[in-house]
Amino acid sequence: MKMKQEMKRYARRVKGKLTTVFDPDHFEALARQTDFIQRSSSKLSGKDFVELMTTEMIEDPAVSFEGLCDVLVDLNPQAQMPPQACERLPLGALSSFGRVLLEDSTQCRLHAKLAEALKGSGGSASSSAVKIDLIYDVLHHALLEMHLSDGTAADQGRALAIVVHLRAGDLVMRDLGYLSLESLRQIDAHEAWYLSRLSKGVDVYLDAHAETRALAVVPYLQQHYGDAAVVDLPVSLGQERVPCRLLAYRLSEDVVKQRQRKAHEEARKKGRMLTQEYLNWLAFGLYITNVSQQIWPSKVVGTMYRLRWQVE
Repeated sequence: MKMKQEMKRYARRVKGKLTTVFDPDHFEALARQTDFIQRSSSKLSGKDFVELMTTEMIEDPAVSFEGLCDVLVDLNPQAQMPPQACERLPLGALSSFGRVLLEDSTQCRLHAKLAEALKGSGGSASSSAVKIDLIYDVLHHALLEMHLSDGTAADQGRALAIVVHLRAGDLVMRDLGYLSLESLRQIDAHEAWYLSRLSKGVDVYLDAHAETRALAVVPYLQQHYGDAAVVDLPVSLGQERVPCRLLAYRLSEDVVKQRQRKAHEEARKKGRMLTQEYLNWLAFGLYITNVSQQIWPSKVVGTMYRLRWQVE
C-alpha cells in the first residue's frame, strides 16, 4: 500500500515536469499534418491527445478505455469522446470478408456565386454547397469512387451506386441515409454482406408471408424482452420481404437522454412536435444485417458498425 502511494506521488511529479515541456502549437500542427485531426471544427487538440496517452496515464497505466474518456473530459470539457470511439474491433471480426466497403458523404459550403451550378440549402445555410460522397475499401485503403453533387442531394439517391462495385464476399456499411430495400436485395444477390441502422419508416415482419402484419418494433421488444441488453431476431423487411437479422441494443439512460435532447432541438428548429412513439424508439440502437450469427455474434454487431467512423 505504501509503495503504491509512493508511486502515485512520483507519477504526479513526473507528470508536472513533462506537462511543461509540451508545446501546444507544435502538437496541433503535427496532429493536422498527419491527418490525426482532419476537421476544422474538432474540439480535440493534439496536446490533449498526447497528454492523455502519456502523462495522464503515468498515475494509472491500467486505466480502462472508459476511464481515458473521462480523463479527456477533465483535460478539455469540450473534447468529449464516447467510450465506443476507442473501442477495439473483435479479433478476426473482418476476416470473413474480401473487402469492407464504407460509404458516407459530407457537405462543403461554397461561394454564393456558384449557387447556379451547385445549390445549397439556403436560409441560414449557404446558398451554394457541394456534397462529396465517398466509397472506400477500408481493408485495402483504396478509394473506389468519389461523387460530387448539389448540397441539396439526398444520400438516398446514391443507394444503388455501390452495386457496380460489388464482388462476392464484400461487406457494405453505410449510414441510415443510404438505406434502400432494393440496394439490400442487390447486395444479397451479389453474395455480399451488409450492415446498416434500421430506419423507423421501414416495415419489419417476423413472418415472411404476405398476409402478416408489420411489427411494432419497440413495443414488441419492451413486451417480450424486458430489460435484455441485446435482442437478435430473424426478420423480413418491407413489401419485398428482404430477410435479415434485426439487432436491438438497449441504450444507457444517459445516451437516451442525449439522443432525445438532440431530437427535440432539431424538431424545434423545424417547427415540429415529437411523438412519444419516436422518443421510445430512441431508447434502442437498431441494426440490420445479413451476416450470420456464426460470423458475428449478437454483441459484436454494434461495435462493427462504428468502423464507419474511419470514413467520417
